[in-house]
Amino acid sequence: MTRTNTRGGFTLIELLVAMAIITTLAGFILLVYPGARDQDRARNAVSDLEATLKMAQGMAARDKSPRGVRFIVDGTGKPDARFVTELQYVELPPPLIPNLKPLTSGAPDNEPRVRFDYTPLATGPTPPAGTVNSRKCFIDNLTLDQATQILPNSTIVMPVFGSWHKIIGVLATTGPNAAARYTVQVALEVFPDAIMGGGTQAVTYHFSVYLPATPLVGEPTVLLSKNICVDLNVPDLSASPRIMLGSIGPPPNTGDFDVIFSPDGKLVGAPSGQLFFWVRDYTKVPNMRIGEGPALVDAFRRVGDMYIVSVRASGALGHNQVLWPNMGTGLYPAGQDPFLLARQEQNQ
Repeated sequence: MTRTNTRGGFTLIELLVAMAIITTLAGFILLVYPGARDQDRARNAVSDLEATLKMAQGMAARDKSPRGVRFIVDGTGKPDARFVTELQYVELPPPLIPNLKPLTSGAPDNEPRVRFDYTPLATGPTPPAGTVNSRKCFIDNLTLDQATQILPNSTIVMPVFGSWHKIIGVLATTGPNAAARYTVQVALEVFPDAIMGGGTQAVTYHFSVYLPATPLVGEPTVLLSKNICVDLNVPDLSASPRIMLGSIGPPPNTGDFDVIFSPDGKLVGAPSGQLFFWVRDYTKVPNMRIGEGPALVDAFRRVGDMYIVSVRASGALGHNQVLWPNMGTGLYPAGQDPFLLARQEQNQ
């Protein structure tokens, strides 16, 4: 007769071994979790930013009116006001249309119009003769009330030219002329060089002016993940040493920055044809405006995951990681910069 003895529980030694294994695993998780959590925060912020921009594009197409996203500049609780952690949907108010029935008076010089004057160089060799060295934009024959409504961050729409142009400044207002009308000279973010051809002047009577964007009523603001920001500080690639970090595209001002989409989904105004937004954790390295060299490598090692979200003039969106410098020297090879991977992402 064979008897089988069964054990009713763990021995003390087995229990101690199991507890040691559990404690070791828990300690390992505590070491790994903060880094994984920070990576998720940066990725989630990128997803939120892209989703917000795509939503604004959809609103513009649905409403057949420009819609966009405002990057709210607020220094509360942050080392730099241009570390944006909050986004807001915006809209352009109904447009100002100075000329409802263009070319009906028989006196085109007295009707509201947009006029572009280009001045080329008469002599060379550096730059060569014919190079445009002066670009001016005038909005002619406005009433006083219309002239006072032309403000920075307004947008000129010219259907005949097929283009939208953001006004970045009002340079001068002159008048009244004999017809009690005024002329407003404005500075544009992008001038319509393509429509000029070989000419030096272009005029259109079919135009409207959208006034500066206002918050979209009823839409909540979008908060990015904790400690994650869109860094709106603009790099200076011509400095010595070069300052490589920040966002290329937004102008170096202290106010909010708006990204506006037209009803066809295209970006309204983009000086380089593309905007880049730098997404990172601002608590690990408060100042990323660092010249190339060993300090730049050290900053990259400490700051954690960083991403570039790109918006092309066509409205296409994309993102990729920031390109690191050479780990030995802290320098970028010729033809490379932190935004290279994001550009390649859009060109695929």
